[in-house]
Amino acid sequence: MGLLSMAGVLAPVVAHAQPCDQTVGESIDAYLNRHPDVRAELDEKGRQEDPGAPNPTLSYLERHPHVRQALITLSQQCV
Repeated sequence: MGLLSMAGVLAPVVAHAQPCDQTVGESIDAYLNRHPDVRAELDEKGRQEDPGAPNPTLSYLERHPHVRQALITLSQQCV
């Protein structure tokens, strides 16, 4: 998936931004909990690339640092 199309998938909902007191892992998890469609898409992509991965989303993000960085940036937008 290209960076521009992934940015569209990961488009933030600013009204639901979290406060700036979370770790990166917490902010990513919170973002994915607020956007189950994004989590489902990343899970599916992870399963396609690594069917045996215990955490397909994490596995996908580890193999695609540009997507991971976009998700980190979006997840750390503060209110």
